[in-house]
Amino acid sequence: MYLYFVRHGVAVERDPNFFDSGRYLTVEGRKKIRSVYTELASEFPKSTIIWSSPLVRAVQTAEILAQRCKLSNIEIKDFIVSGSFQDLIYELYNFLDDDKKNGPVVIVGHEPFLSYWTNCLVGKNIYYKKGSVSKINIKSKKSNLSDGNGIPFNMEFVWYKAVKDLQMSKNDKSKLQNK
Repeated sequence: MYLYFVRHGVAVERDPNFFDSGRYLTVEGRKKIRSVYTELASEFPKSTIIWSSPLVRAVQTAEILAQRCKLSNIEIKDFIVSGSFQDLIYELYNFLDDDKKNGPVVIVGHEPFLSYWTNCLVGKNIYYKKGSVSKINIKSKKSNLSDGNGIPFNMEFVWYKAVKDLQMSKNDKSKLQNK
């Protein structure tokens, strides 16, 4: 099973007169991720589940991703905004325990938590730029936790793509089609 981390798109600037939780995607932020997230459709079968932070900018990003990739299952998860690593592990473990759920999980969230989780899970130091995506392979559940890291999964890092990388792959495809 694959786990994807997605950082929300570009949102309006922080404003002391406006709650952070209400910050929404800018017009340019929406346009940018709308244009590149279609490139991810081949990554996500219909069984893909999107877990989103409850903050407006993350929910909007999740909705655009779902629409561009023809997905329908978005669940709001409070642990994403709190950054609780323990809750992340708990949710993933329970998801993998459910025989009815077999698709990838996409988590739409925020910095610094996505970087922290990636480092804890697979030992990679990545700063997630707005709109960026990473892919992690959860190969299996561990039968015991004797390795001492407390992670109940065998995992490997697959890739990280910033929006510019996704745009480049989109441009490469259009160049090939024009030849």
